[in-house]
Amino acid sequence: MICNLGIIERTIRILVGLGLLGYTMHLLMHFAGPANITDITSFVFWWIWGFTAIDAVALIKGAVGFCAAWKLLGINTRSRKTQTES
Repeated sequence: MICNLGIIERTIRILVGLGLLGYTMHLLMHFAGPANITDITSFVFWWIWGFTAIDAVALIKGAVGFCAAWKLLGINTRSRKTQTES
């Protein structure tokens, strides 16, 4: 797999993923009681797991350095110098 994310974009994706993870923990601690976290019919349950999925995607893409959407669109934010070294 060829990396198509530059170092700045990878850093931003990781920071956004960590920020969303912090926000998810905020939701979990302040707005959801123990009953709401495990109750699948709860609105809060779906918000918390939705944010957790978004966090995971942002963190994984930032760590791996590859974005399938950028590949489909032909976008590459890595510098040419970095591409020739690897």
